[in-house]
Amino acid sequence: MTKEEKIEAKEIFDEWTTFIEDRVDSWAATAPTEIVKHLDYSSESLKDIF
Repeated sequence: MTKEEKIEAKEIFDEWTTFIEDRVDSWAATAPTEIVKHLDYSSESLKDIF
């Protein structure tokens, strides 16, 4: 990977992480209530998604 590719990959990752909370909120607003009510940001609660 070239230096330019690394810089671009980091910029993409930074942008992705900046907006992750918005994407989670958007998903939670449309996900079934019975799933969302069990989510508490723990890794254990993620099993309810799958």
